[in-house]
Amino acid sequence: MVAAKTKGKKKVMVVDDNPDVVATLRAIMESEGYAVETAESADACWKAISQKKGKGLPELILLDIMMPGMSVKELLLKFNKDKAASKIKIIFVTAVAASEKERKEYIAAGNVVDYITKPFYLEDLVKRVSDALKK
Repeated sequence: MVAAKTKGKKKVMVVDDNPDVVATLRAIMESEGYAVETAESADACWKAISQKKGKGLPELILLDIMMPGMSVKELLLKFNKDKAASKIKIIFVTAVAASEKERKEYIAAGNVVDYITKPFYLEDLVKRVSDALKK
């Protein structure tokens, strides 16, 4: 896990087990002026979030669905049970194809505000992150 050292910027966490995806999303978000933290799994994400004890949490997490270790469903349950973590917005960024019904179910589950399928268009990703952070 790597934390950004930029003060005063909106914080985004990128969680994906593919280092190339992490590097790409990190570069995109940093070029848009966000402070970026990364984690390579749902387990590492939860560890980072729980250690912060509500201080310095990211406002948004870009989260892959298919990763080894803790399932994303388990992670969402942990977020929903934690007062501070329950306020973090989540956008799934995943290669997992989902029906419109499944996407709506994911979005209805707590913090999830959007669902982006890989590969994505850079402009679309940037706009959707910006829109999510404005809500």
